[in-house]
Amino acid sequence: MAATSAGPATEPSTSSWRRWLVILVCLAVLGSGGFVGWQWLQGQSERREALRMAEKDFGRAEPLLLRVAQRHPNDAEVAKELALGYFQANRLADSEPYFARWCEANPNDAESYTQRIVLWVKWSRLRNVVGDARHVLKLQPDNRKLNQQLTRWLMIVGQFDEAEQECQRFLQRWPDDPWVLLILAMVHQRQDHPQEATAIVEHLVHDFADFPEAYVVRGTLYLQANQPAEAIPWLRRAAAIAGPHRREALFELARALNQTNQAKEAEQAMKESRLLQEHEFLREMTGESVSGRVHVSTQVRLAEEMLNAGKSEDGLRFLERILDKDPNCAAAHRVLADYYEKQGQSERAAEHRRRQGFTP
Repeated sequence: MAATSAGPATEPSTSSWRRWLVILVCLAVLGSGGFVGWQWLQGQSERREALRMAEKDFGRAEPLLLRVAQRHPNDAEVAKELALGYFQANRLADSEPYFARWCEANPNDAESYTQRIVLWVKWSRLRNVVGDARHVLKLQPDNRKLNQQLTRWLMIVGQFDEAEQECQRFLQRWPDDPWVLLILAMVHQRQDHPQEATAIVEHLVHDFADFPEAYVVRGTLYLQANQPAEAIPWLRRAAAIAGPHRREALFELARALNQTNQAKEAEQAMKESRLLQEHEFLREMTGESVSGRVHVSTQVRLAEEMLNAGKSEDGLRFLERILDKDPNCAAAHRVLADYYEKQGQSERAAEHRRRQGFTP
């Protein structure tokens, strides 16, 4: 009898143990789920705060953005903020991987690829530019400006056959575009097809008034044909018009003048061409500098070359700006003292010698 009464007594104990085990498991699942949910909510809150801060101050937002990006590498919006923030701070190498994430996360969004084109151009990686431009044009085939730019980039990287094809394709849709016609002429010139290039340029110089870039190409075609005397008038016309083409126009003009035994004028043209090159270099340095400043010695050297090239007003104005920022800049005072001595203005020269720090 004792053996038969003991069996039922163990059943409630086992059932109770199982119920408690189930309850504990449920509580553990709920707890872990709650913890995961809390972590998710915290992550979303941190993401929103990072994006909010990035609108006003990227420097403060950067650590938060990086933490979010580490947890969510495919987050396009966070990658965009990091890419553009680093780019605007001129931290190009830091921006590149986040541009890559942004593009990969949104392959059908032209904005990410268009913005990365700006990075490649600034970084002088034009082969990368070509690839991204082609991608954007698949999404935006009617983007006339980008179609136009692609022809130029292909020419610059030496893909002349592809550049010619893109020019022809462009001109089928937008005939008589002078810039693409000019690029096509330059492509023919580089392919050693001077007759085709000349025919296009003749059309441009006669049908489009004040097109100095076309004048430069016309002049270089004459030089290529060993006709420097015929090149000179076109290059003079180009050099007389303000614009970024002037450096090349003056350089080619100096070559043509040298070949026609006009050495003195050739030297002056070459000097001015080099001066413009220095000016471009200075402008690029200013644009790429985080602080927006260029070493003062570079600025003074450029001002001195302006004075030596006969650009007195520009050189003096440049030196005045330097002295406005640093009234005791000895290098600027030295250049001014030398300039005024050559002009016979001894008192002004002596004043700058004194401010330079010594009396001759």
